[in-house]
Amino acid sequence: MGGAGIGIGVGGWGMVERLTITACTAVGNGTNGIFVELQQEHWPPPRGIRITACHAEDNRFGISD
Repeated sequence: MGGAGIGIGVGGWGMVERLTITACTAVGNGTNGIFVELQQEHWPPPRGIRITACHAEDNRFGISD
């Protein structure tokens, strides 16, 4: 489908991945404004991901994982 704003591939580093997406804007994207995506189905979904102080508007989906 495409047309996403900010996308981060996660997984493969263990149960905790320290990732922060902060102070960003995602406006008018065709799919997700901000998303994180597990790269391999058999990897465990990690913890430690934060999205803070961001603005998502007029996207098909705002924030998704």
